[in-house]
Amino acid sequence: MMSVLSKWKIGVYLVAIFCAGGVSGWMLGARAAKEKLFAPPDPRDISSHMRDRLHSKLDLTEDQGKKVDALIEKNTKDMQAIHGDCMKKIHQGMTSFNGQLKAILTPEQQEKFDEMERQRREAFRNRHGGPGGPGGPGGRRGPPHFDGTNRPSFLPDGAFRSRRSNDTNPPDQH
Repeated sequence: MMSVLSKWKIGVYLVAIFCAGGVSGWMLGARAAKEKLFAPPDPRDISSHMRDRLHSKLDLTEDQGKKVDALIEKNTKDMQAIHGDCMKKIHQGMTSFNGQLKAILTPEQQEKFDEMERQRREAFRNRHGGPGGPGGPGGRRGPPHFDGTNRPSFLPDGAFRSRRSNDTNPPDQH
């Protein structure tokens, strides 16, 4: 037969487990909300919204609708290319910065910095589903490839590609 003290301990343990689960769920939800808040919108969502809005508000003829759809598609691709160019420049700038920084550091500091960069890349892969993280085996080879789409990830061949990119676009070859 259980004593009152044993029942009390079980109750405390259950409350502690419940609270730990609640805190964990809150933290995961807050992190997911933060990532969604700061993630760029999916270009397909934007073009779909534009298409729906223009078709419904402007009472377009069938011919106009086709022309508008083609214009939206072209501009969406143009915007993706601009985004890709910006991401390439950011990557180049960071690579340049890292090289300049390492020139200032002692050999011991360079080793520490290399380890910091390795950890940062690993964390990035874990967040974005690259190889070694959720969604992909193996390791990354070569520099990241920015194609102007959202949610970068690594393909098995080492290419850097968006998981949300339009499936009709074949991966760029290096």
